[in-house]
Amino acid sequence: MILLQTNLDHKRLGDHLLEAGLITSFQLEVVMQDQEATGMRFGEILVARGWVKEEILEDLANRLTAENAKSDRLRESQE
Repeated sequence: MILLQTNLDHKRLGDHLLEAGLITSFQLEVVMQDQEATGMRFGEILVARGWVKEEILEDLANRLTAENAKSDRLRESQE
């Protein structure tokens, strides 16, 4: 199961997937509608629909978590 939490000032997972060309804007819209209708998590829907492999989401989540942590530490050191 993929859990990715980001701070509000960071881009959402869907935005990163769009920028990387891993999903289309249509797929993003469908996933958001599915989320609202089912309560499932974003990544779970992508995997269930076969649009993105779980391994890709895990890799992206790990990279984003590391980048966000680095950004947060930098911001804290400047305060």
